[in-house]
Amino acid sequence: MTPEDLVVRVEVCKTGLLEPNCKVYPSGTAKPTGILHQYGEDDRMRFGLLTGSNDNNLQGGILRKNVESFANEVNPVTGQFSGTSGIVSTLDALRIVNFIYKNNQGKDVWYYKCGWSWVTKPLENGYCNMWGNPVAEMMYEALRYFAGKKTPTADFVAGTRPLDKSLGLPDLSDTWIDPYDTRAGGYPHCAKPFQIVISDINPSYDSDRVPGSAFKDSSGVFFTGDMPASLDVKKLGDDITQHEPDVPGKHFIGESKLSSGVSEKDSTPSPKQVDSLGRIRGLAPEEPTKMGSYYAASLAYWGFMNDVHQGAAGTQNVQTFAVALSSPLPTIKIPLRNGRFVTLVPFAKSVGTTKNRTTTPYTENEPTNQIVDFYVESLSATSGSFLINFEDVEEGGTMTWMPLPDIAIP
Repeated sequence: MTPEDLVVRVEVCKTGLLEPNCKVYPSGTAKPTGILHQYGEDDRMRFGLLTGSNDNNLQGGILRKNVESFANEVNPVTGQFSGTSGIVSTLDALRIVNFIYKNNQGKDVWYYKCGWSWVTKPLENGYCNMWGNPVAEMMYEALRYFAGKKTPTADFVAGTRPLDKSLGLPDLSDTWIDPYDTRAGGYPHCAKPFQIVISDINPSYDSDRVPGSAFKDSSGVFFTGDMPASLDVKKLGDDITQHEPDVPGKHFIGESKLSSGVSEKDSTPSPKQVDSLGRIRGLAPEEPTKMGSYYAASLAYWGFMNDVHQGAAGTQNVQTFAVALSSPLPTIKIPLRNGRFVTLVPFAKSVGTTKNRTTTPYTENEPTNQIVDFYVESLSATSGSFLINFEDVEEGGTMTWMPLPDIAIP
């Protein structure tokens, strides 16, 4: 079968077929609307935006729009987006970067500017730019913003950020506005702060640059930050664990540090003893090497339980809403007659290559292969077979098919 590119055009808000989210504007045109339109066009709520950075892909996020009116981003007569620098234009400008073309011995090759550079060492900030989802660090930066900080965290805005600039992404690193300073364009102290976090379910590289982390950053020191001492993500993770009885025990995770001081780290999706959400990272099975943590929960908890902006009258508790995009990978959980379950975790690791042969036992930095596709070949009440597409490196490599043997449960 030869692949063929097809163009699909979708018409929305067609006359006579309007859906509930279609709004008819004064010009007679109907446009699809969402939360930003519903609460922002009439200024019932103000909105800001903070996103990750292509240049600092493993560290924090950058403010793209201060919390202010959304109304100027939409033409009030036609409903068309105005093109004004803001939330819509930023999201529209986001693109894949460093995906390049090469003619290799007469063959057209497209690949990420990355690949096998990182087969024996941990990924560094600024490389393999499409990898990295430091959710907790972005949430920490958002809490700092609501706290009235005037400048961003230095590590999060390091360098000149040429990739972001090439996409035309706005950068308000030099113009943070205190959302509760009415003299500088802020709002009354009674305005309630919220953060909406949109991400897939696997944060990565977000465990080392948040205050109180159990893990040192890439320079070998513990991050401190400039927020109140009560914002200690490890201790907050301990507190959350007290209310989650299923946490203590054996879990698939890349790294675990116990309160006793014992550590387990092999960056594979293997079962390890866990006693707190505050001391584990490397979410399994998809990304056990990528240092993703549960610190997003710690930060959401702290923001809700504390007065974030101590310089404003009243109490400003930040409430967090999360939109988690589900994993494309299935959970293979097989029920047994005794009421227990068998869980299968597909796992592969590249421990040798024709380019850089490894003869010694594998190390944690050799690629734990990403699961790209998962197919069920056959399935019955007592047996099944599966086909898995692994990526032989963790960032920007090629794919390798790996059939799982037939599985039979007596």
